[in-house]
Amino acid sequence: MPKFINAITTRTDAEWPADHPLRQVARVLTNTQAENADFLICTNAGVPRLPPAPDDHEIFTTCCKCSTAIVHRASAPKGPAPICLGCWEKLGGAE
Repeated sequence: MPKFINAITTRTDAEWPADHPLRQVARVLTNTQAENADFLICTNAGVPRLPPAPDDHEIFTTCCKCSTAIVHRASAPKGPAPICLGCWEKLGGAE
């Protein structure tokens, strides 16, 4: 059974508002640590998101499992495969 860790990077931690709901469940990792993850959980394209920081931008891509259109920040770790929330939940990552 795979091990799932909800994590955000130190940059995300610095940029998110203090009351962001995912802060309650996420561990803060450096980008170097996060590079070793298997998946980067992404937002479905078209879903409202906080705007990127001035030195960042959105990357539009597709889910590695189902080809759903998804989006993540350019500053996100480069190693993990981008995955949509639906596929992540099917893998058991939302339990």
